[in-house]
Amino acid sequence: MPDETIESVAKDIKASWIADGTPAVEPVTTETPAVVAVPEQPRGPDGKFLAADASSATPLPAAAAAPATPTPASTPAAIQEFIEAQLADGSPFKVPKGLRLPLKRGDTIVYDPVEEIQSRGMMERDYRIKTDEASRFRRETEQMQTQLRAETAKVEARDKWLAEREAEMIEAQKDPAKWESYQQMQALYQTNPHFRKTLDDALAKRETDAEIAVYREQEHAAAVTQGAELAYSWITEASREFPGVDPERVRVLYSQALKAGMAAIDPADVRAIYQQEAGYLTKSRGPLEQELATLKAQVEALTAAKAAEKQNATTQHAVQRAKTPPVATVGNAPTPVPPLTPGRFGQNELVERNAEWARQR
Repeated sequence: MPDETIESVAKDIKASWIADGTPAVEPVTTETPAVVAVPEQPRGPDGKFLAADASSATPLPAAAAAPATPTPASTPAAIQEFIEAQLADGSPFKVPKGLRLPLKRGDTIVYDPVEEIQSRGMMERDYRIKTDEASRFRRETEQMQTQLRAETAKVEARDKWLAEREAEMIEAQKDPAKWESYQQMQALYQTNPHFRKTLDDALAKRETDAEIAVYREQEHAAAVTQGAELAYSWITEASREFPGVDPERVRVLYSQALKAGMAAIDPADVRAIYQQEAGYLTKSRGPLEQELATLKAQVEALTAAKAAEKQNATTQHAVQRAKTPPVATVGNAPTPVPPLTPGRFGQNELVERNAEWARQR
């Protein structure tokens, strides 16, 4: 655009501001990073710009019309190693293998890799599945063993019944009267349905009683095992409340009370034993603790007396030193020689003794 055109446009815009009552202050413009060439718009006879025709408007360049697309360098890098996960709606989601998740262990928080957490979860799931399978297999095995013992008990009851009948026949053969009575009973068993049913029911009852005894024994064993597990949990839980009581002794006492019928499968009975043992410990430790306290007080008193005696001796020694006047030596004055002490001496010491005696005089 020619410079004359730009100046005329500026004058027209300024004149329109003044005509509208706007203060004659030019607006603050911001410099654009790039100047796009725009074709000159036609003006009318009064010098004002005519309305632009949309059909004849020149489109802006593509660089100015559309925003810049991000380059590959500005986009996040694609996840190379990931774990295929799923969102709540079931859609797939990629989790980086190097991701660390926070786990709280006590009062501390540690960050473990997601792969390690996944591995532990899979191992725990496999362990739980195997544990459930082992428990199911153990229950099925115990059930089969119980059924086998019940069938064995049923057969043993029938064998015992037949052995008793055989013993009756052998015993009846020893006496003609008994033998005749035995034969009559056998004939009655063959001809009288009511009598036959009575004997058959007696045999069936023996078999049923033997079978029921096995199942009751199994139920009792299961109840004992369950009761032992419950008692162990109760003893362990109550041991926190009574730290000075030995849990093993409580277990023995509770077992003896159960066998004697003096306790039931009840946590209140376990707690009662704990309270009883705690009372015994308090009574037995009372005199000993009192004696220990007395001995401790005596030791502290002796220690204090020794310390006071040592302090008194130190003070007395300091007082004695303060009373003694200091001895000062002037120049090279000779050190006073202690007087000779009388006593016996040999011939070789006579000269020295005489010289010392003369020097002192």
